[in-house]
Amino acid sequence: MRAACLPGLKSRREKNHRGALVHMRELVAEAGRDPQGLRRGDAHRLTKGLEQAAAEMSEWHELGVSHASLNTMYAGLEWPTGHIDALRRFAKMYRED
Repeated sequence: MRAACLPGLKSRREKNHRGALVHMRELVAEAGRDPQGLRRGDAHRLTKGLEQAAAEMSEWHELGVSHASLNTMYAGLEWPTGHIDALRRFAKMYRED
């Protein structure tokens, strides 16, 4: 089976991520595997703010991404309490979305 990368997707911030995920599912089906069993993760940075990170993660979840991570580094947070607080606020915000 070919590597499970997002063909044609130079950056996860590229607008065509929906098309790339569809294409990846097609490749999985061509290889004789069930596309519904495909697991895809994504990583988000907090540098653009909690609201933007939650919106991006919600969008990826709608596309079938099975897991994600949130990177709080380089977001100007106080160590370590600022990072922990940001993750708690994000979790609350994301659950309410």
